[in-house]
Amino acid sequence: MIYGYDSELITMLARTYIKYGLNTDEFIVLNAAIALNAYEEKLNLLEISKSTSKSPDEIEKILTTLLDKGKIKSVGGKIDRQALYSDLNSIIRSEMTLPDLIMESMENHQRAGYEQEWVHMGQVELVPVDINEKVQGIAIKEQSDFWSVPEMWPKKRMVELAKYILTFTEYVDDQWINQYNTKSYEQREKQKRN
Repeated sequence: MIYGYDSELITMLARTYIKYGLNTDEFIVLNAAIALNAYEEKLNLLEISKSTSKSPDEIEKILTTLLDKGKIKSVGGKIDRQALYSDLNSIIRSEMTLPDLIMESMENHQRAGYEQEWVHMGQVELVPVDINEKVQGIAIKEQSDFWSVPEMWPKKRMVELAKYILTFTEYVDDQWINQYNTKSYEQREKQKRN
């Protein structure tokens, strides 16, 4: 039986297996192992063998190779699905653009109905920084929430944000910004009345 989490994991694996460093045989075996063994079951090599046309010995060798390469972790004879999910999710998230990451964070924040103490990725603090006597800059620091200590964004993300801001400012003028602000104000006032 495939649970929702497993079907998501299978989809993630299909999208990322090459970038994750798996060859086709490793992908086929790992995919079958996830699809054919329920979350709480130990791996059934005979069942995997039937769906992959590989012998149980070949399957065991491939799974051992994946363990040795650190591509999977084993817990009690089972594949640690959470660790695999985390690894694959890191690949997917590393390919997302900054606007997509911020939008996803905002949507998750709204969907969960977090109160003020919870923040999303777009809620940042601009921090003036004196690098030396002659150079001043502004860094991006994430906002603190109940569970985290605010950290400065990595340089790569700050450069990416700077490029998006420059692109934005090349295509808009103050009139566009004023219209946006007016609409935002009107929406907020309408929400207050409702």
